[in-house]
Amino acid sequence: AGGSDAAAFSATGAFAAGPNAQPSGVEHYSPPIVIHSHGRSGSTLLLEVLEQDPSLWTAYEPLKSVRDLPWQIMNLEGSACRDPWQPSPSMEPRCALRDAALLASLLVCDFSPLQAAWYQELDLAGERGQWMPEAKGAAWHRDYTRPRLARDAMAKTRADRRACLARRQRAVKTIRLNGRLGALYNVTEDLGLPKPVVLHIVRDPRGVYASRKKVGGPTRGDDADAVRGRDVNFWVPNAAMGSQAVKLWASTLCVATTRDRQAGRRHPDHYRLVNFTELVSAPERVIRGIYAHVLRRSVPQPVLDFIRARMPGGNRTAGAATAAAEDRWGTAARSADRVQNEWRGQLDEWELEGIEQACKRNWEARPKAAQLVRAERLRAHGLFWRHVLDGRLPPRPKPGAP
Repeated sequence: AGGSDAAAFSATGAFAAGPNAQPSGVEHYSPPIVIHSHGRSGSTLLLEVLEQDPSLWTAYEPLKSVRDLPWQIMNLEGSACRDPWQPSPSMEPRCALRDAALLASLLVCDFSPLQAAWYQELDLAGERGQWMPEAKGAAWHRDYTRPRLARDAMAKTRADRRACLARRQRAVKTIRLNGRLGALYNVTEDLGLPKPVVLHIVRDPRGVYASRKKVGGPTRGDDADAVRGRDVNFWVPNAAMGSQAVKLWASTLCVATTRDRQAGRRHPDHYRLVNFTELVSAPERVIRGIYAHVLRRSVPQPVLDFIRARMPGGNRTAGAATAAAEDRWGTAARSADRVQNEWRGQLDEWELEGIEQACKRNWEARPKAAQLVRAERLRAHGLFWRHVLDGRLPPRPKPGAP
């Protein structure tokens, strides 16, 4: 990183001027990391790998506490920055600049903006409930069942800040900035904060759809009681909604991917595409590339041990530890071939056609974006995107074929 990106923060979180300034207690300046993708595209899996690094502080979905509107208060609007009860399939933010500023602040261990936003949402909810941080994301709690709600939440953020300052590098993971990645780059420049390196994971939209369908199932039209506790961010259309709903779903994702890819290309030193297929089939190779070109150091042994124990790659079957993690979070890589091709046996013809037509139309309507991506040989976009840009689609297996 260069220019203002080389400015480093002190132990108090304040910035020290000058290109050679160093963070207190840290060996040297290292760029912060943002893991960015659509939901069910491998972002949690990549975070779980990187959080094995003893030099890296990580945060899982920090925007959830100020964005999600849980079913417990589904009739409450909250602030204008809250997601609606049925959010966009891409989770595109309503307040992209605010959310980008929150992420940028966390990457320099400044939790004050996130704390202020948390209190704002507590006010707007009538001080009756708010999200409490947990190991993976957050859980909704009422103030009458947890009287120390705010104090406990702030104690957690203070502990997180101390842990953040103790590490030499930071990484946050989010699925809540899709389509507005440019806001993150703009905000960091406006505020004079270190510009992060974005690891943008891209997955075949048919695989994203199939994974969401498997995990959450269709929610629109379901009885409200049936979806309590379910993450409604992963909704997919049901058969009653028809092919137009699938096309809208797919178009939303593909438009957001295109927009973010364009934003990243304007900052080539701070953007790296990660192919989901490569992540699950050759995880060690992908991680070694991230460490060599982004983190600029060797891969710590705990990271390699985690990959070899939990991410078998190829068509090998995962062990008991991986299966247990999959049951808990639904994120651990199993047989890579099965993960990559699960859509083939799960999606109906009308679903496949809707996704393919919507994404093909999106790319055809953006020739400049297509040319830019093709010029880079589409190294990290996967086979689906290569075919789409060439005006054709990957062949589907014949009926009865594996």
